[in-house]
Amino acid sequence: MPPMYPELQAAVGGGATPRGPSPPSKWTVLVIVGIGVFMCTLDSSIVNVSLPAIARHFGVPVGAAVEWVIIAYLVVIAALLLTIGRLSDRVGHRALWQAGLVVFTTGSALCGAAPGLGWLIAARVLQGVGGALLMAISPAMLTSAFPSDERGRALGLNATIVALGISTGPALGGILTELASWRWIFYINLPIGIAGVIATRLALPSDSRTQRTRFDVPGAIWLGIGLAALTAGLSLGNELGWGSPWVAGLLAVAAIAAIAFARQERRCAAPLLDRRLFRDRLFAWATVSLVLSFLAAFTVAF
Repeated sequence: MPPMYPELQAAVGGGATPRGPSPPSKWTVLVIVGIGVFMCTLDSSIVNVSLPAIARHFGVPVGAAVEWVIIAYLVVIAALLLTIGRLSDRVGHRALWQAGLVVFTTGSALCGAAPGLGWLIAARVLQGVGGALLMAISPAMLTSAFPSDERGRALGLNATIVALGISTGPALGGILTELASWRWIFYINLPIGIAGVIATRLALPSDSRTQRTRFDVPGAIWLGIGLAALTAGLSLGNELGWGSPWVAGLLAVAAIAAIAFARQERRCAAPLLDRRLFRDRLFAWATVSLVLSFLAAFTVAF
């Protein structure tokens, strides 16, 4: 027969009510998140300085073809970021975070071992999928681990890690390319990624609460197409010329997808992007500020 007051019995040591595993320390979560965020941002800038060496190795000019080593990574992250963030509410943060570490580390190994430029670009696409998984989930993991009065500090430390990754990339890429080979700009991720996977499995508990709302599949498709086309069009505009049919076509696809996405979100009961958030002036202007800060940071890195 169950005890009448299980909470009281557990409190005084009766042990009738088993306790679940204690949550990890907030600083443990910050360290684990920092590993993934640092790798993602490092790989957004470490390749830039090594492009001439990659081009020479594969016998191609430094131009549109080899630049896809950078563009492919950024296009995939841009296309998937918001969708994965929404998907993590249904699947759980830990599962997708661990998957992101595995995919990113595997992509890094394939990049380093790529026998041809096409293989390298394909491996960078895989790396971008892993990067999107990590970057989309990291803020939610931090805000879940830290109390409400410390979330600003946690997100600020996360932003510091982002800045470190971006600023470390060019110098580290130059050193590795000069002293070893361009392949080591990717191989350097392997010990970091493996350490992150082990730390995640040992320190982070499985997600106990997930949302069972409907997932906006059409919205995710239109958003992915639009962001991928916009990123690719802007990236290739200077190389191919802004009047190029390829660039014009990509920007036209981005505009059509944006219109279709907006229409889909208006009639969807569980939209991928809730437009009501932007009625909050603090949220809206903070988002604008974040976009401008990233533009400035990546301009300096370039």
